[in-house]
Amino acid sequence: MAPQVAASGATAAIIGGDLARLVGGAADYAALRMLLAPVTAAMPVAMILGNHDHRANFLGAFPTSAGVSQKVPNKHVMVLEHSGLRLVLLDSLLATDVTPGQLGQAQRTWLAQHLASAPPLPTAIVVHHTLTDQDGALVDAERLFDVVRPHPQVKTILYGHSHTYEVRERDGLQLINLPAVGYNFADTQPVGWVDSIWTDEGVDLTLRAIGGNQAANGQTTSVHWAR
Repeated sequence: MAPQVAASGATAAIIGGDLARLVGGAADYAALRMLLAPVTAAMPVAMILGNHDHRANFLGAFPTSAGVSQKVPNKHVMVLEHSGLRLVLLDSLLATDVTPGQLGQAQRTWLAQHLASAPPLPTAIVVHHTLTDQDGALVDAERLFDVVRPHPQVKTILYGHSHTYEVRERDGLQLINLPAVGYNFADTQPVGWVDSIWTDEGVDLTLRAIGGNQAANGQTTSVHWAR
């Protein structure tokens, strides 16, 4: 997959967490560096943490990445601005190999302050965990929505964790559940990555399926901002 992404002509890449297979060992991140070499040679790469990651081991292997690191205690939070778009990359890792995620009060406070003070560029938030009330989801998802609601510059939240590819809307906010790049949980779901083109009006998402259900490979979903 990495050579495909590197050759895609994309100007940047984001990996949405679960960078390691189980418990985020140092060797996992060393292997990841090797696997990503074609991509990092071609474009900036930003990464967020999922429930199978280990924060200290990740930061030891990747002390720098695309974007500007934010001062949030015990969290890996980045802000990346690219072509008139602001991407806010949050850290929902609660504990390594523990399924639910949590932003926590400090990160939510930082986000509220950032959204209130930053110039109002169209903004996408990226977080690993799903935004539902299920036991394995982001436990403070509703508080995240409370933070985002007063800021119409936030157009979308992208997330993973469920190994499901779908787009839905909540109160005008577009919620984009990205597919897994390693393996799916159900045969109906693809394995792969999404090529995206962003504009002021929305984003075009083209699925690049490499495994699982590849019926929608190459299909583009156009998502338009509703707020």
